[in-house]
Amino acid sequence: MRNTTKKATVRLSDIAKETGYSLSTVSKALNGRADVSEETRQTINAVLKRYGYSRKSTSAKSQRIIEIVFQDFDNVWALEVLRGAIREAKQHDLSIITTEGGNRQHPDSSWIDNMLRRQTDGAISNLTRIEQNKLHSRGVPFVLFDPFGNPDLDTLSVHADNWTGGVIATRHLLALGHTRIGIITGPEEMMCSKARLDGYTSALAEHG
Repeated sequence: MRNTTKKATVRLSDIAKETGYSLSTVSKALNGRADVSEETRQTINAVLKRYGYSRKSTSAKSQRIIEIVFQDFDNVWALEVLRGAIREAKQHDLSIITTEGGNRQHPDSSWIDNMLRRQTDGAISNLTRIEQNKLHSRGVPFVLFDPFGNPDLDTLSVHADNWTGGVIATRHLLALGHTRIGIITGPEEMMCSKARLDGYTSALAEHG
């Protein structure tokens, strides 16, 4: 008698649970990423093969893409960030695409679904906690850029040294002989604003 039992759907989370590796590592191995050891790759591939997990065709995706998500593009800061990212990406044969993701008052996370459909290789943005969890669960690497608060210790982030900026700017004006120096920090509840103010007051204290 012919066996007509259907094979159960296998998810990446099942592979991760059986091998003991994270979803991110399983995804990297599945996509042939170079930052996975050969031993790890063989272990994961063996389980994938046993479950009959088939890889999606990658013939349609020849470019490696990093997506940068801005809340808006109406400032010089965003353009400078974009120029730097493009310059660095060229050295690693990567392409850069940009997306708008709402703002602090009205965040819009719909860009994540579009990014996943494009099979983007990674994201750079000031992500919300929900967005971070969603990308992490799908094995998509990301870097927080200039986060509003203190990110988790195991999360990669790049941010301005606002305290040093406040010190340098204030020292410069003091060196020019100015004594009545004001400061516009930005929203008081943001860490970057507090850091700028601390740098400013530290430089003033140096000069009595």
